[in-house]
Amino acid sequence: MGIPNALAYSISQISGVSVNSFKITSATAGDEVSSGGRFTFLLPSQGILDLKTSKINFSVKTTGSGTRLPKYATSLIDQLIVRMGGVTVSQSQSGLYGVWNTIQEETGQTHQNEVAGHRECMATMKMDGGLLSADVNETYDTGIGATSALFEVNLGEMAECHPRLLDLSLLPQISIEVVLAGTSVLSAPYDSTVQRGTDDNACSVNTITSIGWSMLRPSLQANMYSLMSGAYENALRSRMEQTGFLQVCFPNTVAFQQAFNGSARFSVAAQSLNKLTTVFRRRDFATIGGFVPLAGYAAHSKSEAQLNNVGAGGVAKGGITRYQGKFQQFSLPTLFPAYNDISGVTATGTEAMDYGNSTVDKELTMQYAIQSALVPQYPVNQGEMLNLTCWANNIDELPDCKSHAEYFYNKCIFAFPLNLPHEAQDKCTLSGLSTVGSNAFIEVKASGGNLDSQHYDALIFASTTSILRIGSGKAIELLN
Repeated sequence: MGIPNALAYSISQISGVSVNSFKITSATAGDEVSSGGRFTFLLPSQGILDLKTSKINFSVKTTGSGTRLPKYATSLIDQLIVRMGGVTVSQSQSGLYGVWNTIQEETGQTHQNEVAGHRECMATMKMDGGLLSADVNETYDTGIGATSALFEVNLGEMAECHPRLLDLSLLPQISIEVVLAGTSVLSAPYDSTVQRGTDDNACSVNTITSIGWSMLRPSLQANMYSLMSGAYENALRSRMEQTGFLQVCFPNTVAFQQAFNGSARFSVAAQSLNKLTTVFRRRDFATIGGFVPLAGYAAHSKSEAQLNNVGAGGVAKGGITRYQGKFQQFSLPTLFPAYNDISGVTATGTEAMDYGNSTVDKELTMQYAIQSALVPQYPVNQGEMLNLTCWANNIDELPDCKSHAEYFYNKCIFAFPLNLPHEAQDKCTLSGLSTVGSNAFIEVKASGGNLDSQHYDALIFASTTSILRIGSGKAIELLN
């Protein structure tokens, strides 16, 4: 039986540790890459790479009247592809990388840097201190942004691999291909300076909607180690001789997108299916628009604040105002409030947030089906969905959600776990559902009198664990 760390007197020592950081530029990127473009980084062939802390750094240039960047810097990435010796090891679903990372943020699975992660939609001030007003676009190609990389993203799901430090000398040439998102991730508010006037025009689209963006000077900051003693290399060589290979595990998420008519069905074969996650997004998300307000913060059409006057104390035109982009708004697919009741645009500005209205008098339930097995065992209503989502993500609460209105209107996530819970320091454990050889059909279905089956897409994510086997001579085998 082990003893607590508080009682342990043991000391570990590794000699000859050398630490350094390297800046890797892309031969295919240049100084500016337009939206929808792609470029590749080639990693060194020697050294031990810290996958968790190595980042892709860049600045951003936008064009168009009133253009704003989305929440989370990862929203600017459309796809991240990791190849080893030409073999694709990790590949996000095209078009859904930013969506999945938004879900990861909202469920507390990842947390981007508060400074370099662009965690908020900017309304009145840019991240570098520049002021924003009507028709002014949020761009970072002047001032400090003209020479410095202000933003960063991690290496995707490979950043969560175990072990965290990867000896590159054991592997063939690693390349990381980055595909940039299109303009649908941008917003174009008419006027985001809510201090002026009675209507919050941040939620109305700018009259000039020809907008665009590009990534400036992308580079990869590779944080690396080396060990001079040779003990580590000898231990790896001994392990490889005993078992024939080394194993690296990392998360691998498979994504599906379908028009939602009350149910959505897909199939997946995986050695460890860990979690199912579904969000519902309005089909008109790609049409350029203004910001979407987060329910419960400052009022979005009048001067009063909502949710107990957060940060305002009832002061007119006061309080905290927060937004998200249309592409990352996940809502409960309800008939009432309707999908096109956009708060902040109309005079009343409360329709899409008022889930206590007398018209919301019918239940909406959801459930997954794996082959013929139902999970959970009963159809859960919209309140019970939240508990299952927290269970699936091993959290006590959604870390940045303050009310039912915000959950239903902005951050409605329906997840269900299929593996054992884990702690932060646990070793990689495969405990999820195995569907290898069966290609299991999985369905998410909803029912009830308040279900909207015409105006939403279902975005479904199957979280699995992949195993990378590393053999002698830099041979690799991928097990999904």
